[in-house]
Amino acid sequence: MITVNHLTVDFGKRLLFDDVSFVIGDKERVALVGKNGAGKTTLLKILAGEEQPTSGTLSKNREL
Repeated sequence: MITVNHLTVDFGKRLLFDDVSFVIGDKERVALVGKNGAGKTTLLKILAGEEQPTSGTLSKNREL
């Protein structure tokens, strides 16, 4: 399970996400869609632990 609480990401003056929260349950499938520059890759990098959000929390199972 992945739980994201109050995630905020900004790049200087550019606000990419603000106060985003969601839960992805075990065995649940999701799609991530959006226009170019919307932050899809940034969100995936945060979920993978490659980047850190400006603020907010992320928790996930160790097996993930």
